[in-house]
Amino acid sequence: MHIQQFHIENYKSFQDVTFHFNKDVNVLTGKNNSGKTSVLEAIALWQECFNLLIKQRKITFAPGTLKRGRPKKNEVKKTQINIWLFNDQKKIDNFINVLTPEIKDIFFECEIENDIILCATFNNNEGILLPVGFRISYTGDSYTVEFAEYDGFSREKLNSFFSNLPEPFTIFYAKPTATVNISEPLVTNAKILEACSRQQSITVIRNRINQIAQTETLFDELQRDLSYILLNFKGKIILSATTNQGTNKTVLVTYKFNEYETAKDIILLGSGTLQIIEILINFYHANTIDKEYRLIMLDEPDSFIHRDIQKRLLETITRFSKNSQVIIATHNESFIRSAPLQYLFHLDGRSAAIFKPINETEIERLEPRFKGIYPSLINPIIRSVGEITGIDFINAIECDKLIFVEGENDARYFNVLLKQQIGIGQKNMFWVMGGVNELLEHILAYKTVFSAIKNGKSLWSKCCVIIDKDYLTTDHIEKLANKFKSIHQLELYSFDAYTFEATLLTQMEYLSVLICQWIKLKTEKSIDVNTVYNELGIAYGRMKEVLQSRSNDKFIEDIAHGYRNAREKTNGIFNKTDVVITENDIQLSTLARKYYKNIISEGDYYKLMHKEDVEKVIGECTSQYGINFSIKTDFIELIKLVNKATWIQQWDFLMKI
Repeated sequence: MHIQQFHIENYKSFQDVTFHFNKDVNVLTGKNNSGKTSVLEAIALWQECFNLLIKQRKITFAPGTLKRGRPKKNEVKKTQINIWLFNDQKKIDNFINVLTPEIKDIFFECEIENDIILCATFNNNEGILLPVGFRISYTGDSYTVEFAEYDGFSREKLNSFFSNLPEPFTIFYAKPTATVNISEPLVTNAKILEACSRQQSITVIRNRINQIAQTETLFDELQRDLSYILLNFKGKIILSATTNQGTNKTVLVTYKFNEYETAKDIILLGSGTLQIIEILINFYHANTIDKEYRLIMLDEPDSFIHRDIQKRLLETITRFSKNSQVIIATHNESFIRSAPLQYLFHLDGRSAAIFKPINETEIERLEPRFKGIYPSLINPIIRSVGEITGIDFINAIECDKLIFVEGENDARYFNVLLKQQIGIGQKNMFWVMGGVNELLEHILAYKTVFSAIKNGKSLWSKCCVIIDKDYLTTDHIEKLANKFKSIHQLELYSFDAYTFEATLLTQMEYLSVLICQWIKLKTEKSIDVNTVYNELGIAYGRMKEVLQSRSNDKFIEDIAHGYRNAREKTNGIFNKTDVVITENDIQLSTLARKYYKNIISEGDYYKLMHKEDVEKVIGECTSQYGINFSIKTDFIELIKLVNKATWIQQWDFLMKI
């Protein structure tokens, strides 16, 4: 179970915002005062409202009756169902989870006439959703809390949705670590949970460690994870938890970094180490591991932590997120760089917005004929927390893959499709070359420089290249890819179509589905897929005459000229014994004419079609429904609709990157 959406109205800096959360890890980023902490507070306040309105008693009744209590004598006892009652409303002077000088301060722009709405939409991980919302209003000198009505919500459904009412979930909210108390009395589990709910978990940190220590396997795992995060297993942290037996029982927790050290109280640990312990014990809390929903909220967990430790901390948190949803607020640059794009949310100060992970956005369109390294999606985030010079090159050094492409549109297309592949979480950067000839001319210079730049491994070892096939034969493309890999350790990928846009025409049945979805998105009209398929086939068939009209002597010679350029460029980067294109000028002219003729006769028009040709074929189909199709603006919208069922086989090379 997880919170799929969280909606906030009229709370502090938010007038109307909705967050589409991941079910595992969510990292809220942005400059100071962008609302990161307010999001965590709002969720903690939602939980407080939930606890305020639930009654600590239940009605027991037999199905089909409204009788309370036990069945009467001689009455057949049926299966009992427990229904938890909820108060209609509750008045309260102050909230535990929101500290504010005046009541009105928690309202957007202090406008107390506009009620606060907080709604968490739960997903039970089987596709069943339940919105649970609360309304907070100002009444005199107090707050009034009541349920906010939402479609799909009922109190009966709430009872059946959660199995462990009245406490179906546990929410921990950890703020930056405060000073640990000199001593700590032994308290009950109820007192521990109360301190956590009041955001004072640091005051019971020894009690919480002591609880975990009662389960040997959990305690061993906690120490193992601490040793990894703090020391990368180059050492071991050893914890010990005991209670004294005096009149005033206290909890004692000590540490040492090897067997031979003298054990010392944890108060002597550094702030960063204490902060990591405070974070980790949230995942190991023995009394909450089996809750049906666990949420861990961490406010600036990186405040006192070294960069390398931050990476290991995030890795460990991600492992625990299989059983817990995690929401982290941070503006730490290195922590942001360590996080996968699908975890990052950029809060930009807007009071009304829908926030989704940044990997669901497009990389920005740049100026025409752009060349060089393409800006990363995290650039706006990094710039918002502090201007950094050389930001794009730093991103390239830290990326998982640096992909050479011919043009700006290629970078944008591949970025969209790489995100369509479930499970791909790697960070990709793109380097726009400006054409295959530019690539072939400068690739050795890039190899020399990038081989010398290392961050764990050389930047060159992270590189690959994607090029259009143009008019090169399949045999030449395969030879070129093999030579690049064997001689220059660079993976080269391509596809059968002349341009990437033309790959859509290699599987008309999938393109028909995409066009129908796109038309419905634009017009809300449902179009018959078979009709679209037939219309596409007719428009595609007309390309034979168009392509034949191009095949004059000058056109064929232009193709041969392109071949000769490619031959000269490849001869410059490979040894004479490794030449890819061996044909002389006359042979290349003959090859070009034969290649063009064979493709037309076989009907593989996509191997010769420019992007304008693709626009024409699709446009002929969509125009019948009153919609113009522009390859410049609509191609990306079309491929955004791709899923596993409509994945074009020509794109399979992307899954190897």
